[in-house]
Amino acid sequence: MPGAHVALMMRNSPVSLALLFAIARAGAVWVPINVAARGENLGYILGHAKPKLIVADDDVMATVASAGATATASTSEADAAMRNRPALPLSVADADPD
Repeated sequence: MPGAHVALMMRNSPVSLALLFAIARAGAVWVPINVAARGENLGYILGHAKPKLIVADDDVMATVASAGATATASTSEADAAMRNRPALPLSVADADPD
């Protein structure tokens, strides 16, 4: 989904860092959202960014749902998915020269 917006409403963690790299690798655009965003502020961000997916910390999932977001995943779901995936070998040949 190159060019698609993926919103992350989560605190800094190993999972958030892994997701940033995954989003970039997929060619998508990262939309950071403060976990304290609520109400009109959150609605404004989501309305303008129009993310295809929102990944949020478990404790803010209700806030995201109340803003009308439908395509969501919790960080515990993302963490479980990453733990169940085998590690990919990375080499210098994989790096983009630009």
